[in-house]
Amino acid sequence: MKDLLTRKNGAFDLLMVNTLLAFIGMGLVIPVMPSYINIMGISGTIAGFLVATYAPLTELIFSLYAGRLSITLAQNTKR
Repeated sequence: MKDLLTRKNGAFDLLMVNTLLAFIGMGLVIPVMPSYINIMGISGTIAGFLVATYAPLTELIFSLYAGRLSITLAQNTKR
């Protein structure tokens, strides 16, 4: 990961990896939603709200750790 940050286009590559992981995360959740709808007996509207709130909630949780990690990595590369 350190090599990824020190290359010329490292920030762009890191952004693309981050975007790929976000799309993979949503791609893993959406195909199993019909199974959860049947098991829990909820409507499609409620399932839509669950999918719509999944991304913002995970971003809220993980952005705190990602910010701290990026500050730590930036300080380590300056030394």
